Amino acid sequence: MSEEQQQHEQHNTEDELRQHRLDKLARIRERGDDPFAYRFERSSLIQPAREALEAAEAEAGDDPEAAPALTAQLAGRMTAFRSHGKSSFADMRDESGKIQVFFNIKALGEQVYETLK
Repeated sequence: MSEEQQQHEQHNTEDELRQHRLDKLARIRERGDDPFAYRFERSSLIQPAREALEAAEAEAGDDPEAAPALTAQLAGRMTAFRSHGKSSFADMRDESGKIQVFFNIKALGEQVYETLK
């Protein structure tokens, strides 16, 4: 493949990626959300939150119901998103680490779950 053909393919890919992002931005705005609305205050970095969760799970042992419910407000970049019908997984990263987040329609409700897509 010539250099000119490679550049042409790369531009098509870049154009497609740009268009995909613009389409996603339009969908967010169509539902009335401002994609750059506000500042989000996180309660923890990802790695300390992961460590707290892992410690709670270890303390609960074989009985996951015995683990205390932990809450954290995490902020980071979503680096992967996989949807499987009524549940989805996302990888989120910040400067301290990575965590996998699980979403399901039962916990979030249909309308909120649909905004993830």
